[in-house]
Amino acid sequence: MAELTTAVNELLKGRRVEENLHIYTEGMASLYRRMAYLRMSMNFYTLAEIINDKSGERNDKTGEMRKEVCGLVNRAVLEADADYASLREEAAALRSRLTALMEVLTAYTDRFQVYEHMLNRVEFRFADSGFTDSYYHSGFEDDIMKYVTSDKDNSAINMKIALVVSQLPMRLSNGKFFDIIKNTFTLYKSSDRTAIDDFVYMIRTAGLLYKPQGFENFTEFAELDAAFLETDFVKLSSEEYESLRSRLDGASELVREYSDNCIMLTEIVNDVYTLALTDGAFGDVNEKQKLTEAIGEAYAAIKENRAPSEEIYGIFDEVAGLQEKTMQLIYTPELALEGIKEANASEIERLGMRGRLDTVSKLAGLHSASTFARLENETGDDWCPDGYAMEAADKLTEEFTVLFENAGRMFKRAVMSSVIGNLPVFFNSLEEFGGYVRVALGQCSDGAERQACMSLINMLIVGE
Repeated sequence: MAELTTAVNELLKGRRVEENLHIYTEGMASLYRRMAYLRMSMNFYTLAEIINDKSGERNDKTGEMRKEVCGLVNRAVLEADADYASLREEAAALRSRLTALMEVLTAYTDRFQVYEHMLNRVEFRFADSGFTDSYYHSGFEDDIMKYVTSDKDNSAINMKIALVVSQLPMRLSNGKFFDIIKNTFTLYKSSDRTAIDDFVYMIRTAGLLYKPQGFENFTEFAELDAAFLETDFVKLSSEEYESLRSRLDGASELVREYSDNCIMLTEIVNDVYTLALTDGAFGDVNEKQKLTEAIGEAYAAIKENRAPSEEIYGIFDEVAGLQEKTMQLIYTPELALEGIKEANASEIERLGMRGRLDTVSKLAGLHSASTFARLENETGDDWCPDGYAMEAADKLTEEFTVLFENAGRMFKRAVMSSVIGNLPVFFNSLEEFGGYVRVALGQCSDGAERQACMSLINMLIVGE
């Protein structure tokens, strides 16, 4: 590790470039490969336990891809003479499919959160929240302001403001809602295309504008989606409320289950991809042998439809803490990657090392905090023309206009709350926020909505 640290420091100063680039790329490959084995051994073992626990039950939407993941792990880790070129292509393709599946699940998650908001607004037509209207009209506003200002850190205050705004009665006109979106996009005028596109994607998913390919394949979710859009919430009966609540709770739990499976499978694929990119580099042969044994036991358990052996926990005890230590070893050299590229650009090209450094960038993406992170070589042209941000804002307002055209009032308000709650705080001062709270509370004449507002914001205040 000392050699890698020295190489990083010297590369940032442009010293001994050729020698240090080899030390850097080989050292990072070894660390990432070690991390892949450590993470894969635990994830694959957990996957084997999950599969065994659900033996005999229906297959979920990740079932076929799970089989493919098991095949990749077998070829990458357990079989001799792995074909890394083929594994790279297959891992990349499967990762893309898993990412697409996660987009569908995320779209449904966002939709179900909006529908949860709608049900919350009518819940207290049929139950008592325990809060009085006198509190709503007197002490509630003060309690909200005390909650928001109890922190001194601006980021914490802004987070609380966003949470409160998303639960306050929503009384924005379409025009005011569109103005808030457009004003927010002025913050992105000098941003690159990726940042703007990511922000647009966030708004489109939060605002139920986005239906990714494969959305209709989840029949049970699509049917529930249609049911909410067709329901008249003004005339909703207690029986209809209970039916929708039960269906939504069941669908939300299923989406969470599918999403958890999708994340775990993608993490395993990321690690297979890592092994295929690093092509054999590994520092400790004994450690590799033990981790391979754990992976092999998990694979055998999956193939034989049985629980994995608890004896493998002994191996996990031996490597306890190594994943965290390896992450620490990776952190600083990974952080220096862009600086190394910039400081040695001409030498990197002369030495033909661009490809190896691009591989390190891809490995960093595979091991980033975001399981589904775009890999550097997949980002394409990031040049952004003048006006791109405001054109994106105008396109969004057009899409929301269509969405709201024949929508019910409660649906529109729920969508607005979802979007507003995901935007950067748009108040210039706490006084302005206080004025917004006062107007929102004052304009609500629906008793059930007032009860829901008090109940949900009180949960934020007390930390439930």
